[in-house]
Amino acid sequence: MVSTQQAHTALVSEQDFVAVQTIRSHRSAHDGTTRRYLFTGLLRCGPCGRRLESHWINQRPGYRCRHGHTSTQQPTNHRRKILYLREDHIIARLTDHPRLPSGIQTPHDLVALLHKRKITIVCDQEQCTPTTERSAQANLRGS
Repeated sequence: MVSTQQAHTALVSEQDFVAVQTIRSHRSAHDGTTRRYLFTGLLRCGPCGRRLESHWINQRPGYRCRHGHTSTQQPTNHRRKILYLREDHIIARLTDHPRLPSGIQTPHDLVALLHKRKITIVCDQEQCTPTTERSAQANLRGS
């Protein structure tokens, strides 16, 4: 459940958080290669509303939400299944999406458009839906 009231003052602003995530979107791996995550800071988990974190899975970029759970907590029967999404699957889901303009040529063009229009992508196992940050926050308060 997401609280509708702020529990405490944020330690960092949303803008600073997204800026740091963008820096982290080009991370070096242990073998010296650079891993790039196009959608860093742009994806939210549909079930819980958290930002998806980037991670490397099966030799390609992906994103996940662990719904606030860590390996230090005992799993419960009520815990949501971790959401895993591959970047190429997100791109495929957004290609020709009715809420996005047609004619987007490359994934980089898509990401630039999302940033320019302040569009966030809300994802679950079945779909990814473009939404403005304002409407995403309203949806969270309504749940």
